[in-house]
Amino acid sequence: QSLDDAIGGMEGGWLVLIGARPGMGKTQLALMTAQNMAMNEVPTLFFSLEMSKKELIRRLILEGTKVTFAEAKHGHITAEQLRSIHEKASKIHAMPMYIDDKGGITMAHIDNIVKRHVTKYGVRCVFIDYLQLISGDGSKSAYERTTQISQGLKNIAKRHGVTVVALSQLSRLNEARKDRRPGLSDLRDSGSLEQDADIVMLLYR
Repeated sequence: QSLDDAIGGMEGGWLVLIGARPGMGKTQLALMTAQNMAMNEVPTLFFSLEMSKKELIRRLILEGTKVTFAEAKHGHITAEQLRSIHEKASKIHAMPMYIDDKGGITMAHIDNIVKRHVTKYGVRCVFIDYLQLISGDGSKSAYERTTQISQGLKNIAKRHGVTVVALSQLSRLNEARKDRRPGLSDLRDSGSLEQDADIVMLLYR
C-alpha cells in the first residue's frame, strides 16, 4: 500500500525499473509484487532468466509460512506447518501468475510470449529478472545492447498495453562513495534506461 501511495499505481504502457546491487532483494521484491497482483486477480507474467520456475514457486510457497528452505527440504516440519504449506501451494496454483524460466532469451522471445499471454490470459503486468541477462546483438557494445533492450521493453509495454517491470543490476560506483545510496547514474551500461523508464526504484539497505 505504501508503494502504491508513493507511485500512484502502475499503468499499461509503462516501463518500471527496479535497480540494486546483488543481494539487495530485488528478485524478492518483484516476486512479492507479482504475487500480490495475481492474488488480487491481476494476471501477471514473470520472466526468470536466472532462477528456475521450481525455485521461484518454492520461494512463493514458503513466504509467510515461517518454514525455512532447509526445514522443508529435510522434512523437519510440524503437521501444522505442513498444512500451512499445502494451503499456500493451493493459493499459488489458483492465482493467475505465469512463469517463463527459459534462459538466454531474446527480445523477440519476450515479445512473442507477452503477446500470447495477453491474448490468452489477459496479462496486464510483466516482470523481467533481470534486464542484463536478455540476449542481444553480440557485435554491439554493452552500452548499445542495453540501449536496444531498454527501448525494446518500452515498445513491448506500449504495443501490448502492459506494465513492464524490469530488474537491473547497478554498477559498483556507488560502493566507492562514502554514502552508498544509489542514484540514477548507477544504472548499468546505458543512459537510455533512465530515459525510457517511467519509474525507477533503487533499493538501498
